[in-house]
Amino acid sequence: MFLLAFLLSVFSVSGQDTVIHREIHEITIGAEKKHNVTIKDNNRIVFSPEGLSNTLRVFGEADPMKYILTLPGVSTSSDYASGISVQGCDYSQTFVGIAGAPIFFPYHLFGIFSVCNPTHFADVSLEKSIHGADFENRLGGLIDLRPKQKILKHLTGDFNVGMLASGFTLGVPCGKKFSVYASSRISYISLFYKKLLQTGRGETMYNFQDANLTAVYKFNYYNKLVFNAFVNNDDFSVNETSALNLNLYWKNSVSSFLFEHEGNFNFNTSVFYSGFSSGLRLLMSKNTVSVPSEISAYGINFNSSFFVLTDKIKILSGFTVTNYAVQPQGVESDFGGNLNPEIFDTETKLYAEGVLFFSPKINLHAGIKHSGIFNSDYCDGNFSPLLTLNFEALTCKFSAHYSIYYQYLHQIGFSDVGLSTNSWIAASGKLPPQKANSFSLSCLKDFSDYQLQFETYYKKVSSQSEFFGNIFDLFSKNYCAENYTDTGNGYNSGFDLIFKKNGGKITGYVGYALGYARRKFGKFSDGYLPSSNEVLHNAKVNLSVKIGRQWVLSSLFNYSYGRPVTPIKYVYMIGEKMIAEYGKHNSARMKDYHRLDFAATYRFCGKRHSLVTHNINLSVLNVYGRKNTELSYYKFYKEKNQIRYREKTSLFRFLPSLSYSVNF
Repeated sequence: MFLLAFLLSVFSVSGQDTVIHREIHEITIGAEKKHNVTIKDNNRIVFSPEGLSNTLRVFGEADPMKYILTLPGVSTSSDYASGISVQGCDYSQTFVGIAGAPIFFPYHLFGIFSVCNPTHFADVSLEKSIHGADFENRLGGLIDLRPKQKILKHLTGDFNVGMLASGFTLGVPCGKKFSVYASSRISYISLFYKKLLQTGRGETMYNFQDANLTAVYKFNYYNKLVFNAFVNNDDFSVNETSALNLNLYWKNSVSSFLFEHEGNFNFNTSVFYSGFSSGLRLLMSKNTVSVPSEISAYGINFNSSFFVLTDKIKILSGFTVTNYAVQPQGVESDFGGNLNPEIFDTETKLYAEGVLFFSPKINLHAGIKHSGIFNSDYCDGNFSPLLTLNFEALTCKFSAHYSIYYQYLHQIGFSDVGLSTNSWIAASGKLPPQKANSFSLSCLKDFSDYQLQFETYYKKVSSQSEFFGNIFDLFSKNYCAENYTDTGNGYNSGFDLIFKKNGGKITGYVGYALGYARRKFGKFSDGYLPSSNEVLHNAKVNLSVKIGRQWVLSSLFNYSYGRPVTPIKYVYMIGEKMIAEYGKHNSARMKDYHRLDFAATYRFCGKRHSLVTHNINLSVLNVYGRKNTELSYYKFYKEKNQIRYREKTSLFRFLPSLSYSVNF
């Protein structure tokens, strides 16, 4: 299919001499504002990572994934969590991809920043709850990273030197039709932030590298071929003076070929591969124990769109076939192990959607999608209807949406903070596909340089997975992850509100989100209890002020209601062993979270009218040193024969970072 579509479109261009007009409903002529964050129809948020150069930088990085976390309705469980929850959904229910190819774990150590090299991407988009029929087989949000694809006329570059990592992006023209973009980063975290890694048990080391490559060939005005590749490698180790050393490692590998054709009949088709492997290794004096897991996916994707009946009806259709190879979590050691055999599954998606334009202010999306998964022992398929009504009234844009979503992958693990050791497993007879009935209503108001956006949602979810095992269960001879996973039902509900100013010397936004994420699992409670991703109240204020032509001051205040935790009711000693008895699952709350971050950016050019721009950025995280609690526990002090309550607070307290970047 990929080769056939490619050949037909390239060799049929000579016959296309009609004027292409059907996709053009509005033309805007003006200078691009790279700093601007735009709210599109259906509340789709689109921004350029390059436009974040004047904003807050985490350890010198203007990370688009961190910026997404500053938006209302988007959250993570702690400063060190690796994951993004959209409107109360689990981390694994958010699809993150590079030009449509999935990334299974898009984070470096503890989510301090993502694996995305910001300057490699032209734009990043976020969809929360309103999706088209082409949406991936997930229940939550969509984060799409689009690499640069412009055919260059001259060499371009971005270089960034920070206190945690440094990186570069080069754009190289190779003739009139071909350009290549290459990016890479490397870390040296131990030089300036060694304290962040210390565990008190010995020497701690961490290193990472990542690289992106994009090659674009434009045959003509209508057709282009794009190759994308990405790889990262992370290694974290604790070398104790005793006989026990720990090593945590993970790696992503992503590649894709994408062919796009624009004309009266638009289509794109791609083949892709994505692999993720991770593991935990314990090195002891007489034995080595490893806990590895892997998932890989390869497939083909096709999407098309065209107009009929003089632009009154638009038809969209397509399909995706993805083959998975999953190595479930198991144990390897010098004395044997119990690794389960690799499991192979095929996931499918076939959709059709029609858009009926009643008038320039009213349109209706109606679609149907069939999705499913099958292997030699299991098969399941489901239909998902979709309806979205968009209309303008009282100078506001409204969207009303309903759809059913299915997800055929589950993620399980020993922690709610989204560690790389959490593993993926496909739906089976013991673990059915996840499902969500989704309702949402949004309103967008544009006036002058301001935007007001409101979105309310309700999702009824089922077959949600909760892992109740522990690491010692992996040593069981007949270990099977499904036997240690409970499924339950629940709902997500709430609303997001954002008031934004885009133009002028003062820009920014004020956002508030109210969210409930309740689950009911038979092993934990008979009633509904908060999910680990519930953020009941969340308020954010982002402000940026331009001073002259060279200075920009930015600040971000973030407040979140305490996240759910399972309380400890009793602690007592049996011999020299401390025993804890827990209360109801997620029936207590941590202390409220809040912090203020600040950044100052100085921009200058080397010479007058020079195309080279320099940026010096100073960022300070948690300006007033708030001690946000990350973990609470009890500890036994043998010398005093006492049990004491302890709290582990975030190290993000008055944490400065300085970075320098240059682009041309």
